[in-house]
Amino acid sequence: GSGKTFTMELFHEVLPIEGKRRVHFHEFMLQVHRMLHSMQQRGLKSDAMIDSCVEALYNEGWVLCFDEFQVTDIADAMVIRRLFESLLARGTVVVITSNRAPDELYKNGIQRDLFLPFIDDIKEQFDVVNLQSDVDYRMMSMTKSAQATNPEDSVYFVSGSTGVGQAAKYERLWDQLSKKAVVRNSTLRVQGRTIAVPQAARNDDVARFSFDDLCGRPRGAADYYAIASTFHTVFVDDVPQLQLSSLNPMRRFITMIDTFYDAKTKVVIHARAPMNDLLDKAGVDDDRRSADAADAADAGVDEDDAAYVGSSSNIDEIFAFDRTLSRLHEMNRADYLTQASKRADRLGPSPVRFLSQLKGHGKNGGSADDVASVSLENQAMTAQDIQMLWERYDRNGDGKIDDRELRSMLSEITLFQAGHRHVPEEVFAATRDALRRLGAPDDHTIQWESFRVYFERFGLTMRG
Repeated sequence: GSGKTFTMELFHEVLPIEGKRRVHFHEFMLQVHRMLHSMQQRGLKSDAMIDSCVEALYNEGWVLCFDEFQVTDIADAMVIRRLFESLLARGTVVVITSNRAPDELYKNGIQRDLFLPFIDDIKEQFDVVNLQSDVDYRMMSMTKSAQATNPEDSVYFVSGSTGVGQAAKYERLWDQLSKKAVVRNSTLRVQGRTIAVPQAARNDDVARFSFDDLCGRPRGAADYYAIASTFHTVFVDDVPQLQLSSLNPMRRFITMIDTFYDAKTKVVIHARAPMNDLLDKAGVDDDRRSADAADAADAGVDEDDAAYVGSSSNIDEIFAFDRTLSRLHEMNRADYLTQASKRADRLGPSPVRFLSQLKGHGKNGGSADDVASVSLENQAMTAQDIQMLWERYDRNGDGKIDDRELRSMLSEITLFQAGHRHVPEEVFAATRDALRRLGAPDDHTIQWESFRVYFERFGLTMRG
């Protein structure tokens, strides 16, 4: 809450150029890994993969604003240095926010010695500005006018004696937003994995999960981004009081809230503890001292040595949760909820939900209640499917699909099928040419008839 993201977003907003991009670093690295994987499948070698990836990223924006820069796993650590070297050499301008100073990045990470040269690169090539502050501006801005105008507008509900009647309010809000038309037990696909969606509104991008569904089992940022890009509102049932003795669910919860916050997703929570008590810190210090003493004895060092940090210190987790708590407060405010509502209105039905609905009309059968459970690739599509597809992507209603509309459609199909939006230029060109060849001779536009014939024959298959 010291103003890092606000400052960067202000810079991005007033920058008078088109070639700019603002993205959460989690999302950026997911895109990079997916692009590299796609290129590897096409037979590209390591150097060519990085060069091709950087060129595609540069074309999306030569000014890159990264929020929440952090390195938490070996896969990111190994690719980041080469990626940034190439981006900067290409002429990309990079602006970064981070909760860690350069020397603290990837601290205690596996094979960190291989990452250290990149830290030197950062200190040499970037201007590092410390915005550390004792003031949490998110909390300061929670004035009466900025908060939810009345308790009925809250999106955080507490069970038990401290939250009498709140379970009923939570259920009423679900009924209101889902309009009591609910699809049960559908799935989303993410990079070959599936995410079970226990409940989703049939006619709107609203979903409902339990805490265990989202944080009680292996989940990563890719899963949360898939959910955030599909649903503008997410209900989370039965959130327990989090314990430092059970770090994995807590870490997933932090990543989930970070992801939903960045996407401006409306999150409705039913928890067992008030927001400020969501992390149980009781007894932490005693447990920490006992565990650290054991660690010190095993390591043969003095636990009072200022350089010694015990494995149970949980400093990063407590620090990260304090940021998450600040964000939860902000996500319960009227101004955030207004932004989330505007985002939902601006984006319209999510591409994943839209494309998944086409399956219900396909010749190969399938239930309309299944969401994104099976790819439409290579499946013939009915006239109703194709008409829906045409109406969504002929955005200006001029009776043809131009290159911009086609690129938008192919990027959303790619998101649906592969979890990212990157469409290689050769795939775009080959698909465009295949669509045009089905039209009238010398017709260099994509008309309804050629569009209909293509998707009737090939479904959502791209050329190239």
